[in-house]
Amino acid sequence: MNKNVDYIGKTVYYLKNYNQFKISIKNLTEDIEVLQQTMQLEAVAPIAKYGDDITAGGNSELTAVEAYTAKKAQYKAKIVELQNRLEIINRIIKKVDRSIEGLEDEEKRIVISFYLDNKTWREIAQRNYISEQWAKKCRNKAVRRLSRMLFGLTAIHEQLDLFI
Repeated sequence: MNKNVDYIGKTVYYLKNYNQFKISIKNLTEDIEVLQQTMQLEAVAPIAKYGDDITAGGNSELTAVEAYTAKKAQYKAKIVELQNRLEIINRIIKKVDRSIEGLEDEEKRIVISFYLDNKTWREIAQRNYISEQWAKKCRNKAVRRLSRMLFGLTAIHEQLDLFI
């Protein structure tokens, strides 16, 4: 077991950054589309001309073809990088969404209100007809449960070790 991983802290990080992750997904998707469009617009590669002299070689035209090929390779590499980042963020969002669905109704309302809707403890308590202290306790319990749902047995074992 890796004692250095703070699963509760990681869970809170995911929750606090949930809305930013959603925006990142939109931005990355748009960036990928723009790169793909740019690549299509620049799809016509320069044609190498050698003139009348077959032995002349035409270095400047070959350099243009090579430059186009290199630029296309850079676009493709950047698209792959962005797609990988997008996939990681999408996986996090899906895991968080599924885990929140696994919470009890009260826990779900409190977690969503506090982390996703940025409500104050006073607003959460008033809306749910509970005390602020109870709302915080419920949030703590929910975060522990979310941690177990997000990270599985590893998080469960390490949390159990805290009580042994």
